[in-house]
Amino acid sequence: TEFTLEHGGRTRRYLVHAPPNAAAGTPRAVVLSLHGGSGNADAQVAISGLNPVADRRGFLAVYPEGTGAKVKQAVVGSWNAGGCCPPANEDRVDDVGFIAAVLDDLEKNFTLDRRRIYASGFSNGAQMAYRLACDLSDRIAAIGPIAGQGVF
Repeated sequence: TEFTLEHGGRTRRYLVHAPPNAAAGTPRAVVLSLHGGSGNADAQVAISGLNPVADRRGFLAVYPEGTGAKVKQAVVGSWNAGGCCPPANEDRVDDVGFIAAVLDDLEKNFTLDRRRIYASGFSNGAQMAYRLACDLSDRIAAIGPIAGQGVF
């Protein structure tokens, strides 16, 4: 399911995959899956292979989208991970605030287990996961970065 929200003067997008057998009102863990630089939410769905795991384990797979130019109707995005990566860091995009807003927005549509909110990402998405571990430590229980070092 595609969701949008206004944040920092931009319309931002994220995708959610909810397990088909999830009972309404049952608190769900959340795994934020962050795309790499030059990626987008749709590509992260395909690359991560997370949806079948979410179905088996009963968690929400959430795919936020970074900012950047559109090429052939698709965002070529990046995350402001602090010391990296353009254009998001050069434009001083508040991606930490965006992820916090995504979590707030999720709570309007789903019952979340606030003790089990995790972030993972690839490359620039991994760098963003490191940043979330620091800047949203009150909301992110753990991270699983892939192929990215902390740079901020």
